[in-house]
Amino acid sequence: MDEDIKEIKALAKQALALAEDTNHIVRGMRSAQRWGRFFQFVWWMVIIGVSSATYYYYLQPYVGKLEDLYMQVQSTGQQSQNIGTQLQDLFKSYTTSSTSTTH
Repeated sequence: MDEDIKEIKALAKQALALAEDTNHIVRGMRSAQRWGRFFQFVWWMVIIGVSSATYYYYLQPYVGKLEDLYMQVQSTGQQSQNIGTQLQDLFKSYTTSSTSTTH
């Protein structure tokens, strides 16, 4: 019986050592996961910051010029529509005046 108790105590000590070792490894994994999340967050903030700075300093002048060009094209289109409307009115007035003079 004494041998069985000694064997059980040895197995309990081994189980305790194994549990402590596993606990140590799991805590290290959790710590590594937290640091990984932190550095991943920092990485994405750097990517977003660099992209924003690149847009602001390098691309913004070109985008502004493209917007101005678009507005000019749009206003030119509106002017051409106005000219078309004026020409239609002129032709209408010419045809109505010519038909009224021939009768």
